[in-house]
Amino acid sequence: MKNNPIFTDTTGQQIIKEVEPDSYIEIFWYSVRDFFSWWYIEMPIKYLRTWVRVMVILNDQLSITLLVKNFFLPWMRHNSFAGYFFGIAIKAIYIPIAICAFLLGSSLYFAFIICWILIPIGIGIALIKTITN
Repeated sequence: MKNNPIFTDTTGQQIIKEVEPDSYIEIFWYSVRDFFSWWYIEMPIKYLRTWVRVMVILNDQLSITLLVKNFFLPWMRHNSFAGYFFGIAIKAIYIPIAICAFLLGSSLYFAFIICWILIPIGIGIALIKTITN
């Protein structure tokens, strides 16, 4: 078997370059950078995808689009004046309540995302205020 002369010297010994390990400052800097990358890039993307899914689930559970689409259909498919009256009246009462619940649920989750983004900034401001006082 022939040795590759790039990795061996004239005596046949393998040449291995010495690699210096990272300093503690570099390790700390990588950790901080990875944390902020995770906190401000990866997790907000995950939370925004979850927020879209929460809105889909709320819409599905509250049947908002289905009721709006079928607003003028009679209640329980009774094709009389009473069926149409009750169908429109019940949907007219339920749809605003369902829309309020949908907006409340989706806005609470969006507020959670905003709080998630602002927590490190608030901690930094609190630390600066503590140190300067």
